[in-house]
Amino acid sequence: MLAKLLYKSSSASSDQKAPLSRLSGLGPPREAWCADYIDLTLHDHTTEYLVAIFSWYKPTLYQPHHLPTSKQPSQILQHPTKSRPLQILVLDVRMKYNQNQCFLLGDLKLAEFPILRGCRNEGFPLFSICLSHQLLALAVGSKKLWKENPSM
Repeated sequence: MLAKLLYKSSSASSDQKAPLSRLSGLGPPREAWCADYIDLTLHDHTTEYLVAIFSWYKPTLYQPHHLPTSKQPSQILQHPTKSRPLQILVLDVRMKYNQNQCFLLGDLKLAEFPILRGCRNEGFPLFSICLSHQLLALAVGSKKLWKENPSM
């Protein structure tokens, strides 16, 4: 470990200044300052399965918002074979609140499922919004397709 975390003990007075002799090296040995601090032990999170700790276990279904007619999208995306709006399934990627709201404003249903419940590969297309999602997808064996951005 290159560094240690320390915090001042309650017995050490915070308003008392160090004597000049201690700062100049003329006083007690240099290690004496350690007596005023308590060593913090760091927890090694690599020994735990963090997905199980930070995931939730209950599926959540978000319904589209009902917007005033002036703010409704001009064209609602419909399922190609059924006469209903598209539905999106999210596998516990802890999407940002704003991302959820953008989908719901587009009149799409959004279902979030915990990744710990498992799922079958049905051949549905997947997409990732941020790099961390893409890296996780590659780590589990997904193929990547890059869409070229013409503005770049």
